[in-house]
Amino acid sequence: MHFSDFQLASMGSFLLHESVFFLSGLPFIFLERAGLLSKYKIQVHSIFFAAIVVNRYYFFSIETGKGE
Repeated sequence: MHFSDFQLASMGSFLLHESVFFLSGLPFIFLERAGLLSKYKIQVHSIFFAAIVVNRYYFFSIETGKGE
C-alpha cells in the first residue's frame, strides 16, 4: 500500500495524540486505586456503577435487537 505524506502525518499525529491522552491518565488511575486521592474526592458516590449499568443495558439492547 502506498500512502501519501498527508495520510501518514495524519495517522501518525492521531496515534500520538491518543496515546499521550490515554497514557497521561494512568498515573491518576493508579493513585486513585491506591487510595491516595480519596481526600480530594468531591462526589459522594462513584459514577463507576452507573457506567456499568448503562453499558449492560446498551449491550443487552444490542444482543436482543431492541435497541434500534
